[in-house]
Amino acid sequence: MTNASAGNNLGEAISYDVMGNITSLTRDGFGTNNYTGYNGNRLTAISGFTNSSYGYDANGNLTSDSQKNITLGYNFLNLPQTVSGSQNLTYTYNAAGEKLQKQAGGTTTNYIDGIQYTNNSIDFIQTEEGLARRSGSNYSYEYNLSDHLGNVRATFYQNPTTNQLEVLQRDDYYAFGLRKEPVVKAGLNKYLYNGKELQEELGQYDYGARFYDPVIGRWNVVDPHGERYESISNYSYAFNNPARFVDLKGRDPGDVVVVFGGADLSRNGDRGGAPLILQKIREGHLDKRGGVGQAFQSTYWGTSLDDSKSLDKATQYAYDFVLANYNKVGQEDVEGGQIIIQGYSYGGVLANHLTKRLKEAKLDVNLLVTVDAAAGPESSNVDRTISSNVEKNINYYQTTPSLIRSRGDRNKKGDGDKNKNTIRNIDVSKITNEHGKIDDKLLQNVVNDILKQLN
Repeated sequence: MTNASAGNNLGEAISYDVMGNITSLTRDGFGTNNYTGYNGNRLTAISGFTNSSYGYDANGNLTSDSQKNITLGYNFLNLPQTVSGSQNLTYTYNAAGEKLQKQAGGTTTNYIDGIQYTNNSIDFIQTEEGLARRSGSNYSYEYNLSDHLGNVRATFYQNPTTNQLEVLQRDDYYAFGLRKEPVVKAGLNKYLYNGKELQEELGQYDYGARFYDPVIGRWNVVDPHGERYESISNYSYAFNNPARFVDLKGRDPGDVVVVFGGADLSRNGDRGGAPLILQKIREGHLDKRGGVGQAFQSTYWGTSLDDSKSLDKATQYAYDFVLANYNKVGQEDVEGGQIIIQGYSYGGVLANHLTKRLKEAKLDVNLLVTVDAAAGPESSNVDRTISSNVEKNINYYQTTPSLIRSRGDRNKKGDGDKNKNTIRNIDVSKITNEHGKIDDKLLQNVVNDILKQLN
């Protein structure tokens, strides 16, 4: 992302080097920061509305920030353990790296299974909608309104005296997470950008695996999964596209669902029935248990079945989305995440091509659902081989050509004897033999298949 404008004095303009390190950042109301020094991908100096120099340890962890006048020490998990200087903080974690306690001056904050204590007294209990804040022996329920990126925009409650809803806090953010001065009435909410806890003493967000500095738009430590991303800096946030991607835990978040609609023949960004499928997946799993999903258009014009580069271009956004959000390192499931891809008609062609690209990135696809994969008059030339990195393929098809000769067919294994995946070819001709209606007829089947895999 090189420009962002929200129409409310929250615009940003950014430039980068070849590795995706920010070289300049201009913000409405602030001016310009010039990132004047890099040692590899490590930022060493910055000047402008922020003037600072930075130091690092041998692991690439930020150890000093001259403007904030702080020195940081880390534990063996590369998590911040001590902060000294203008602020004096101590963090305690369990063996899995989950934060248990923060000590700041005379205040001790404990984190226990969604319950937050201040100096050994319950402060609040986190809920799916917001939190229950303790007031004496009673609790007041506060609710958060968040945008599509999980950024909390407003916190409100029902006034017990008037029984009317009242806004307690309103927050706006620059694209890279810097918070505009909030409107706060009572009960400050610190879980803000992407829903992460703001460390007020540092002006940084705790994402679990690492801390993020929204002032400069960079992480403090390298990406724990950085070996998978050779072409971009290990310190960059969300592939430098925070308006599109979310880095939920400071590393790859978990389940990723990609859905392709039919061919966008009108070139107006039409995604067909993909958004409805994704909505049902969110309601049935993602919104409850975590993970991310995205519905993509299926670019048809300018692509060709025998031109792999054109198909690469048509699947690039989806490819980037998966790499930015999935949590697998080699063959190790760090958080048990899954990759699920679905596509109808030409979207089925792109979905299958995407799985082959992910194989090159050494990523397995847990489930591929194809519905009448077709390419108009070239439907007989569609690649229906399923790559060995696809664990399971469910293929719904019928073979009656439409007016433009679109039709599906059976899928088959690729990669010879090395392919141990499972393919279920389901001929649905008795349900429908109309290519243009098969996606509607089988929508719930597709949703059920995906939810079964996720759950």
